[in-house]
Amino acid sequence: YLSLRLFYIQLFFFFFPLLGSLIYYGDARSLWIGAVAILYSIGLIIKVRHFGSMHASLLDSERLLTEQNKQLQTFLDIMPANVSWLNSKLEYKGTNLNMRTSFGKGGITFIGKPLGFHDKKGPLQRMAHEFMVDSSTRKYEEVQLLIVNNLKWYSVLMEKYEFNGATELLIVTIDIDEKIVFCNRSLERI
Repeated sequence: YLSLRLFYIQLFFFFFPLLGSLIYYGDARSLWIGAVAILYSIGLIIKVRHFGSMHASLLDSERLLTEQNKQLQTFLDIMPANVSWLNSKLEYKGTNLNMRTSFGKGGITFIGKPLGFHDKKGPLQRMAHEFMVDSSTRKYEEVQLLIVNNLKWYSVLMEKYEFNGATELLIVTIDIDEKIVFCNRSLERI
């Protein structure tokens, strides 16, 4: 609101001398100039007040959006699954806490890195590339993935969505290794 105060100060030094000259000179030409200046000044005041209210509502919207993003990230972080979203070039745009910490100590930074930067020839990369050119919007598959030298079974759900005119990809992986091992042992006993 500092700019608004500066505007009122400038208006004060412009408006009152002009009004004084109107009273002092009193001819028709100065009256017209003064009237135009006064109307212009009133229009500026209205615009500045309007911009001030727009600025306040923009700040409120920005604060609300930041709060909602934090709530969404908190929700994603408590999910017991690896969640990541990628852009159309299959570069990470975001991940949840489980995804970041499942790859080692303290997690690693994924943002901006390509899918598979830690495992170049894994089945997840193949699935994602095939899925991006496919016409379907959702894909589900159970695959074995090597994560930190540990081969486990995962349930993988991929979904495409449009964002700002580009196709993006959401990948959710859930560790089902214990379930698969249990089922295999049960089948062996039969």
